[in-house]
Amino acid sequence: MQGPPRKEVKMALKIKSIQAPVVVVKGKEIEFTYDQTTATISKKLGLAALRRRHELVMVEIHFSAAPTTSESFTITKNSHLGSQNKEYDTVVFSQNPSSPSATNIVNIWDKPYPLEVLDDLTVAYGNTDTNMVAFRVVVRRKP
Repeated sequence: MQGPPRKEVKMALKIKSIQAPVVVVKGKEIEFTYDQTTATISKKLGLAALRRRHELVMVEIHFSAAPTTSESFTITKNSHLGSQNKEYDTVVFSQNPSSPSATNIVNIWDKPYPLEVLDDLTVAYGNTDTNMVAFRVVVRRKP
């Protein structure tokens, strides 16, 4: 005899004013979703721990109000080639939401950006205006 159906539960832990990511795996795609925060953002996604090749597919960012301070929301590839040296790291996405006063930014790569085994991604934004910010990054596992 089977028991009642199980409900899927997503949990997020509060860490230094920013939620830990909700990670959802859909087939070959992995979504890293961060709930709203007013804090400075500097988050490594943790892809290197998966020890697989991936490709960056999409990023979505939402601001509660259009930022007025000029600063960029960036995604940086932390290269496996220089774990101690940052000279191999590469900014793969950079957008200043204060110009053109954006509250929503979506970037879908025409050709997904390749990430090698042990590469990771860091998402950063200064958030000087202390707007509520939420973002989602989607990567795809490569064969």
